[in-house]
Amino acid sequence: SKYYYPRDRKLSETSLVKSSLYSKYKFGFSKTVTIDSFINKNKIKSVNFIKIDAEFYEKNILIGAKKTIEKLHPTFMFEYNFKSKDGLKYQYLKKIFLKKYKIYLLKRKINLFFYSYDLVKVTRQKQLSNYEGLLLVTRKNNIKLFNYWFNFFFLSL
Repeated sequence: SKYYYPRDRKLSETSLVKSSLYSKYKFGFSKTVTIDSFINKNKIKSVNFIKIDAEFYEKNILIGAKKTIEKLHPTFMFEYNFKSKDGLKYQYLKKIFLKKYKIYLLKRKINLFFYSYDLVKVTRQKQLSNYEGLLLVTRKNNIKLFNYWFNFFFLSL
């Protein structure tokens, strides 16, 4: 696949989607595989958590993880940006994750010594209208596990 990165070599902005946020891009080529094909090829039987940071390519990655979602039910965390033109909207998320999953915004709070996060359940598109940040998509029974992992990870940084 062709990928794009800004001429200033800010590699954190590398994407499979050419963005209008930058005027000048360089490009390269790399082999890509879907999550489903990777899971299948490597005979992976269990996946608990998938973090996606794909600079406006999240919808395509989720399409390539459809079988993994249906069979293994992992929790997903990914960036959501209302400016994205890829169609990653609430109704699409509900469709791909079916009724077994819940969608949450991660609202960051600043405390005296560290950040903490509140999970806010998403029930309609309006909540995502101007949202830029992390989304958590998890099965109802995975939320306690996520809270433990998330608090441990961010408090230990």
